[in-house]
Amino acid sequence: MKFPFLSRWMTEDTGAVTVDWTVLAAAVVGLGIASAAAVRTGSAALGTDIDSALTSASIVALGTLGAGEAIAEYVHELLAVDQGVYEEWMAILDNYSDEDLADLYTQVALIAQQRMSANDSYEGGLYTDLAAAAAQQITERGGTIPEGSATVEELNSAYHAMG
Repeated sequence: MKFPFLSRWMTEDTGAVTVDWTVLAAAVVGLGIASAAAVRTGSAALGTDIDSALTSASIVALGTLGAGEAIAEYVHELLAVDQGVYEEWMAILDNYSDEDLADLYTQVALIAQQRMSANDSYEGGLYTDLAAAAAQQITERGGTIPEGSATVEELNSAYHAMG
């Protein structure tokens, strides 16, 4: 045979592992690039959604809120929900009786206080927003906040005191 090194090279298999690892490394890099592209698209869409939600957020005027003699003009700024959710709550609460609305307010205000005592800012804000909706319904009907319950203003102050 004229080329003994060629026949020896064709029968050796020591470089096969290197080829396998090279192909495997290329596949991992390709997968990483594909994953980064997928996450980038999703996070950009999420950023857009957050931007539009924050842009459309507004302050809800609740009118006169308070308990008993301590009625004061107070405007509640939503803490955990957007205006659309708040309006849905208002539509639902419109169907509550005065007694059920007062009971709901008492329970929701208590839960808001408990969640804020546990440093749960999201649920504390959520229940404070729901208490504000119930308080608005109560005052629009000419009622007062049940005695012994924290006012929305007190709940809001406690929320902001959490830091």
